[in-house]
Amino acid sequence: MGLLKKVDGFALDPLSGVYLIGAFSVYGFCNFCLSWVFGPVLLSYAFYSLTAISLVTVYRRYVDQFGEPLKVQYDKKNPFINRVVNKCKCLTTELYTPPLIGLIDTTGTFFTILGAFVKMHRFPPVNYVREMHTCKDGGTIGLDWVEPKSGDPKKNSPILDSEYNANSTDPIVIIQHGNNGGSKISFVLHIAWRIQRETNWRVVVMLCRGCSGVELTTPQVYNTVHITDFIETVDKVRKRYPKAPLYAMGWSLGATIVGRFIGETGKKCELNGAILVSPTWDFLLDKKKPTIWFDVWAEMALAPALKDNVRKNKQKLEELGKDGVVDLDHVLKSKNVKEFDIRCQVPRSPYKSVDEYYKYASPALYSENITVPTLSINAQDDPISYIEAVHDTKAGPGLVFAMPTTGGHCAMIEFGSKMNNSKYMQSYPDRAIMEWISVLEEERMAGCDWRSKR
Repeated sequence: MGLLKKVDGFALDPLSGVYLIGAFSVYGFCNFCLSWVFGPVLLSYAFYSLTAISLVTVYRRYVDQFGEPLKVQYDKKNPFINRVVNKCKCLTTELYTPPLIGLIDTTGTFFTILGAFVKMHRFPPVNYVREMHTCKDGGTIGLDWVEPKSGDPKKNSPILDSEYNANSTDPIVIIQHGNNGGSKISFVLHIAWRIQRETNWRVVVMLCRGCSGVELTTPQVYNTVHITDFIETVDKVRKRYPKAPLYAMGWSLGATIVGRFIGETGKKCELNGAILVSPTWDFLLDKKKPTIWFDVWAEMALAPALKDNVRKNKQKLEELGKDGVVDLDHVLKSKNVKEFDIRCQVPRSPYKSVDEYYKYASPALYSENITVPTLSINAQDDPISYIEAVHDTKAGPGLVFAMPTTGGHCAMIEFGSKMNNSKYMQSYPDRAIMEWISVLEEERMAGCDWRSKR
């Protein structure tokens, strides 16, 4: 984590101060030039007045946005969760430190774009070993295992060495990617690289049907209702590593899938813990009360990604889906996510309408059953996953909501902070993921986990 300074109770990133000083210097220079060119004293007074108003506005925005950098909500009556939260510095003392440049971003859109740009600028070197898995319904998913840093040949071939697998107690982190993603997207690469570099944990990324080079073998494409693939992934990893603690995490749509899984399985869940980054808790709320920024993201990013997946797999879908249930040409003309779901997802689901589909796709329907220690990170200005859905979600005894005041969707970049002095930029979710699992592992090693009564 980068250096933090406390100013009147607020956490500041020193590098952000440089940006702010630079911005005001440019503003002052422009003011001087215009006054020199146009001359009238009135113009100069007008700019000085505008400067004063701007300073007051920035100060009020600063107080509103950064006065309470993080809200944390959970069941304080649960002694285990209470102890875990209090041990996590990312939830108590070393909170999210947003750059002051975020003062100009009231919608989370800038942070969302910035987070993607910064992490895409440099990709950490991560190598995978791919394993294919045939699901019970004939569908195919991929499992990309991160090659460990260790030179142990057994550890480098965990798929093949049954003796090593049966006795391994190294924690395993199962990652679920987001919309039309895979193991090579920036968010997954950064956290996989960090886990590989700093710990002895194993990492495997579940690749959804038709994504990241996984061939479609049924007409069923991935969606948040169809979580049986993730269930089979957890079961497969558990059978292979019977003694290893299991953790799961997801980004965006992947976080929503993991959230549904831990809610539906409840006390029977095989996981030791989970982390959800920017999940959508209630699709009905997202779709029925869209803002202009959600519409922009839906039309310019989300829907194109969904259609791109269909386009890449169109030939295979036409071969497999000769029943005529889905008109692929009509699907590819969808303008937004809702149109896509009506034309592509609902027809192959057991639900009669898109609203019913959204209802059962929402983790909020099962959130009261979440007993696994689960950290859900949702920025309050997320332009895609509405914070109102978090406020309306009834949390189970294991669910912890961490809500930074700002940060956008899956971004929450921390300027001036890098991963253990490496060249790769760190985000608040990266830091929180590492600490959340580390604390849970510390508790487990002490003989206590969420299933115990301690």
